[in-house]
Amino acid sequence: MKFVIITQRIDHLIERNETRDSIDQSLVSFLFKLGYIAVPIPNYQFNSSKVINDFVQIINPHAVILSGGNNIGEYEYRDDLEMELINICINKDIPLLGICRGMQILNLYFGGSLIISDNHVNLRHDILDSNN
Repeated sequence: MKFVIITQRIDHLIERNETRDSIDQSLVSFLFKLGYIAVPIPNYQFNSSKVINDFVQIINPHAVILSGGNNIGEYEYRDDLEMELINICINKDIPLLGICRGMQILNLYFGGSLIISDNHVNLRHDILDSNN
């Protein structure tokens, strides 16, 4: 069995006064069809490098996916979690995929910048290669 660690968006349900982690079921289903089991990593506010490293070591994933949802800076503990996961993936040579927000945090990790764009959700975007 092949495992993929996947980060989750944070949803705050005002009517219940609850904060929840969530992931789109279609992404989990897609991974399953490819032969992977998605293992969601929680967005603990008390995450530490050791806890995250231990989680990755126990799961021993074939890859890590940084999912979409939430703006960077909205939940600092999610940002910190994903930055640490990037470090771990680089150091342990684990394949890493960023989807939407996940690609944005990868961009920031490697020294890039972000440009605010209105009306960008659920649209296809061109990818620009600044090396050409």
